[in-house]
Amino acid sequence: MRQFDLERIGDGLEELARTERSEGLTLVLHPGQFCEPEPAPTDQWLLVLSGRGVATVNGRELALRGGTLLLIERGEFNELRASGKGPLLLFQFQSREARP
Repeated sequence: MRQFDLERIGDGLEELARTERSEGLTLVLHPGQFCEPEPAPTDQWLLVLSGRGVATVNGRELALRGGTLLLIERGEFNELRASGKGPLLLFQFQSREARP
């Protein structure tokens, strides 16, 4: 068992921990920043910890705010963008089975 403190999140994408089967990451996007559009390499669960943003998944826009939980399935084309006045903080959990 491992426990993690999400109060100390650094900028950008940061790996918290990984096993042979899964990994947990944090992502911080500042206002106007975005992740380049790409297909998801594996199923990705995203939990918005705070802030506001927009997820575009297969051309469909979804509003993101604290408490939003989003599942992006493997192969779905997606982009994340911070749209609020402050940073968008996310926790991401994904399988490693389809990753190198």
